[in-house]
Amino acid sequence: MSIPTMFLTVLAASIKAFSAASFHPSVEEPTSSIIFTIVTHSPPKQFTQITLKAALFITLDTRERHLKHALERYLFTNLHYFIRSTMGREKAIKKYRESLSAREARILSDLSYKGKGIFTLEDIKEYDKKPKKLLYNLSKKNWILKIKRGLYMIAPLEAGELGARSYTVHSFVIASHLVDPYYISHWSALNYHGLTEQTPPAVYITTTKPRNKKKILDTEFVFVTVHERKRFGTTEVKVENSPVKISTPEKTVVDCLDHPEHCGGIEEVAKTIYFEHKNLDFKKIVDMIKKMGNRTIIKRLGYLLERLGLHEYDGLLTGLKISKGYSCLDPKLPKKGKINERWKLRVNIKIDPEQWAR
Repeated sequence: MSIPTMFLTVLAASIKAFSAASFHPSVEEPTSSIIFTIVTHSPPKQFTQITLKAALFITLDTRERHLKHALERYLFTNLHYFIRSTMGREKAIKKYRESLSAREARILSDLSYKGKGIFTLEDIKEYDKKPKKLLYNLSKKNWILKIKRGLYMIAPLEAGELGARSYTVHSFVIASHLVDPYYISHWSALNYHGLTEQTPPAVYITTTKPRNKKKILDTEFVFVTVHERKRFGTTEVKVENSPVKISTPEKTVVDCLDHPEHCGGIEEVAKTIYFEHKNLDFKKIVDMIKKMGNRTIIKRLGYLLERLGLHEYDGLLTGLKISKGYSCLDPKLPKKGKINERWKLRVNIKIDPEQWAR
């Protein structure tokens, strides 16, 4: 059910509760205007349970920022009333997160309004120069989740009664806050774009800054350090309403040919090319390879296209120079196997598409 339909359905049942208020909303007004008026003018005791449910639904789904801000502030501040009015005090304490003080509600609402659902210690210092006690209280009440030292996330209303104790942040959202510049790449990007059926064992992040891999909230993050010239071919996607940079499908294939060790091996790249070649723009792929500065990528792509019988793309590689030395088809595996003179490759793994089934 759409937000307007849902809200107008419960509006009739709720209108009596607002009869004493100083406003008279019309159902002909835009839904956002009606809700905004109700939220900003209604005292807690006149805000019925059914309308609370409607407001919660809208808070989670609406993209109108001013409305979301007003709803969140109202609900954060008055949540304790609704808890106490719908169940016994002892049950409320056991079942729900502790309510916020007016100051805490204002801070969380303000951070949310600014798009800082994930925030740093510096962000919170705008409200409190010595924020340790504030962070401790918010964490104890399960309203914030510590991602790593100095990085926190507001546990949203949809996290339910356990709040931060049960809420899981999408690993891509966490990754977007770990290093800059960055983009999600290799095996993670293959999986995101539906180019592999394999689930990556970690989140792969390409950056120009060396970083050791780390584990956060039971997820491992692997940083792939590259030269600045290789940092292109990205797009921005929304993950849990947060902007995340990720390589395009074509750039993902190029990155995996550059470093097969970060995507499960060269066979995984071969499967992607074999099964998804009709959905990939190979002219873009070759143009990107030219910018990478690694001629081994040409060798690996040329060999795979030949081995997979995809001869319709042969012309794209014509005239491209390859290095004289011999490279391994899969750098993860031992340096043994037959030499392919055309592509100057040591074929240290058998690529046999007849063995693949989908």
